[in-house]
Amino acid sequence: MINNYNSSKLSENRSSRLTAEEIKYICSYLENPTKTGIWTLKCKRNEYIGLNEYLKKKIDDYFNKNEIINDGKRKIKLNDYGKQSLLNSLNNLSFIFYLFQNLISSKELDEENMRYFYNYREERDFKIIIENIINIDEIKNAYSDALDFFKNEIFFENFTWHLTDDVFRIKDGFLLITNPRSDDDDDEEDHDDIEDYQENSDISKSINDFSMVSIRKEPLEKIKIFFEKIGIIIEPTLMPIFSPEEDVFKPYISFLKRVYIYLISNVSIKNKFNKSIVEYYEGDFNHCIATTGLILEDYLVQIYETIFRETSPTNLTLGELFNSINNKIKKIYSKNELKTLRPDIIFKSIRGNLEKEEDKINISDVLKILRQILIVSQNDKHEVMRSINYGRIKGDGKSIFPKQLTDNIQEAIRNRNATSHKTTIPIGHYEALRNVYCCIKLIIWWNNEKKMINWENSKELILNEIIDRNSVI
Repeated sequence: MINNYNSSKLSENRSSRLTAEEIKYICSYLENPTKTGIWTLKCKRNEYIGLNEYLKKKIDDYFNKNEIINDGKRKIKLNDYGKQSLLNSLNNLSFIFYLFQNLISSKELDEENMRYFYNYREERDFKIIIENIINIDEIKNAYSDALDFFKNEIFFENFTWHLTDDVFRIKDGFLLITNPRSDDDDDEEDHDDIEDYQENSDISKSINDFSMVSIRKEPLEKIKIFFEKIGIIIEPTLMPIFSPEEDVFKPYISFLKRVYIYLISNVSIKNKFNKSIVEYYEGDFNHCIATTGLILEDYLVQIYETIFRETSPTNLTLGELFNSINNKIKKIYSKNELKTLRPDIIFKSIRGNLEKEEDKINISDVLKILRQILIVSQNDKHEVMRSINYGRIKGDGKSIFPKQLTDNIQEAIRNRNATSHKTTIPIGHYEALRNVYCCIKLIIWWNNEKKMINWENSKELILNEIIDRNSVI
């Protein structure tokens, strides 16, 4: 069951720890996951040697010698508490980081860190083990090398020990424990914000095999070294993954929800995007696809009205909107290239001005001719590049969208149609995830295009330059 509560404070803290460079890394992955790939660290837990063995022995010894335990608020009879509850904490990776943070600093962690740990019993277990059962000095001496490594390579001022399916920050980078959406999740609570999922049941507890992923190798390498120094893992493997696509996409949503606020400026669209991710987590894949379809429509309308400087046609489907942009471009070029901007027309204008006396030449006519020459030059360049890349005949196939993005939009249209018309095409979590990806692909592309446009140019020249840029991609 996913706990529904407000963790916006945690979200603010963690998102602020991502540097501009790290956000750039994540965005490059979001734009093209199979090109950038991901690094993955796969491990098996070792419960019978190293730190785990020491902690288990300490718990056994304590239960054999004591009848009462103090949780800091009241005394509890051990037979009412249950030894297994404490032993379960040892399988929680969060406890390892909580323990070593305590080894570094003796100050209370309750105020800043414990508020993020929503499960009171597990919180209490952690504190009981630290304060009542283990000997801090013993661990410091036995694992001094691991403690030094943790202090120098993992810990930093704002370190948060609690692991969830969110981005986990260490001193030199970020990572996360992969937690693909479970089709068996029977939670039926209503959730209004993706922050409700930031702390879903602690995914790091009670696991023997686990994997961590990152876009960079270095943070995973340091976690691997640390775990090896305390002896809690065996058979670790650290390697990049570029295929199969399903594996590369596993952490997509977890990375996306950390940075989408930097990609989308419009508040209304941000809210829609938030809604689509909530629907994905809830397993409501049809509505997730429908919501991302609405976002795509918003962006296509924005693109249409920005490039053509006129109101977009209304009441169009996603597919019709996409076609309206391509048809508009086709109409513009079929009219302008073949009629008004033929070279012989320009030469005729030039001759007409040359025959005039110098003081009767109109500067506006000269500027008009120069503008026409630039447009013809741009068109010629575009036709050459398009012919090289696509082998198409003149006047056909002009588009502002690069080929891969065109494929992405068409994929989103197919998924949208499949959910709208209840076809036999199967729609599951991967189709919904792909639709989110197609949406992000368009958003990142348009953000980049707007930065490259010279807004002082005419709309005709801007259109030509966009087509030129994207005809070779």
